[in-house]
This record gives sequence, structure tokens and C-alpha cells, in this order.
Amino acid sequence: MLRRLMWIAGALWVCSWWVIYLEVFRWHHMTRSFVLSPPAVPPGFPPPQPGIFLLAARAISFAAPPAFLLLLLAFAVAKRRIRSASQ
Repeated sequence: MLRRLMWIAGALWVCSWWVIYLEVFRWHHMTRSFVLSPPAVPPGFPPPQPGIFLLAARAISFAAPPAFLLLLLAFAVAKRRIRSASQ
């Protein structure tokens, strides 16, 4: 179970950072400091709002690394407990 969660957190980490890379360097919706920078709009139009996808990618890119590291630590502790219990 922990291994599966660790894989999921790792995959989310990689995917979210790839999306952030695209947002910063290709689509230019964000700056390098993760500040949203929407494109200019013609006068009279409402200002653009970030979508759920961008907000979720930003949140996951901040939450996935600590989650992965915590799961990795929990997996190592569980593995050590199982190893010491069998000896």
C-alpha cells in the first residue's frame, strides 16, 4: 500500500512539475517565481482567471515532493520493522 502511494506521489510530482515547466517557459501563464501572469486582454474584456487545471498543478507541485518524501520515510520504517520482526 505504501509503495503504491509512493509511486502515485512520485508520478504526480513529475507530472505537475512538467506542467509548471510548460506554463512558465512555453505558455507564459506563470513567471519563474510561480506568480500567475495572464496575457494582456483587449479593453472592455474581463481579466482572465486561472483555471482549475493551473491551480491544481500549482498546488500539486508544492504538495507532492513532501508527500513523496514522507511516504518514502514511512516505507523505509515499515520495511525496517518487518525485517527486525522476522529476525
